Amino acid sequence: MSRRCFGPVLAAFLVAGGRALAQQPAPPTNVETTAPPDVSPEVARDLARLEALLPAFAAQARATRLGVGGIFIATGLAAIPVGIVAQTSWHQDYGAGFWVTGALLLGVGTLNLVWQTPLETLEHDFHASATALPPAERLAFGTGGLSSVAASAHTGRVVGAIIDFALAGLFYGIGVGALASASNGAGSNLSDAQSGAASSLVLGAILTGGGIVQLVLPSPAETAYAVYVSGRGPGAEALHLSGGVAPVRGGALVGLGGSF
Repeated sequence: MSRRCFGPVLAAFLVAGGRALAQQPAPPTNVETTAPPDVSPEVARDLARLEALLPAFAAQARATRLGVGGIFIATGLAAIPVGIVAQTSWHQDYGAGFWVTGALLLGVGTLNLVWQTPLETLEHDFHASATALPPAERLAFGTGGLSSVAASAHTGRVVGAIIDFALAGLFYGIGVGALASASNGAGSNLSDAQSGAASSLVLGAILTGGGIVQLVLPSPAETAYAVYVSGRGPGAEALHLSGGVAPVRGGALVGLGGSF
């Protein structure tokens, strides 16, 4: 596989587990509330805790969404020209796969920039319900919505990981088949087969890593619900990853960071 193609492909590893990228949530907010006469102290306490927790994790989800969208767009912008050059100038079969994948990443990244996550939508609706619902009903609305969003996020994460593993198996099969055909080739045919096999195996490894990341790292919605159920504040410590990619001549520059 050529060095020009490896940078954009490596960057795709960051976006495969894009739902896992996050910034550390805001520090705990100590809120002192005085319950109205018709509201129990427990309801007032839990409502105040939810009012502090939802904005913190919604901001985390927003940062994740924008970060993943930016990485998708940068990777797509890097992959499209490389794929076109590989197909038209280098006459490599994998070039079409590169520019098509880059176009898809560009479109999905643009959607990520403008489409709110369910947790952000819930936080907006919960804030708007302050004038429409009494405290007990508002608390039930917030906790029920958070539970539903967390369950959906968990299901989406698992399904995404399964899809990643299935695609990884497909690319591994293509790579092994290309290596088998390369053993019977010679000259340019041998070089093309080896290059295609290397590309398929690298893509399979990237998808495998993305699937593992999705299985290991919970989404902000899942973390928010776990924090609320445990009774902790919104500043609970957790593993947070960050990443970035910038296209450069001949490939892409990838950066990773994290906190514990």
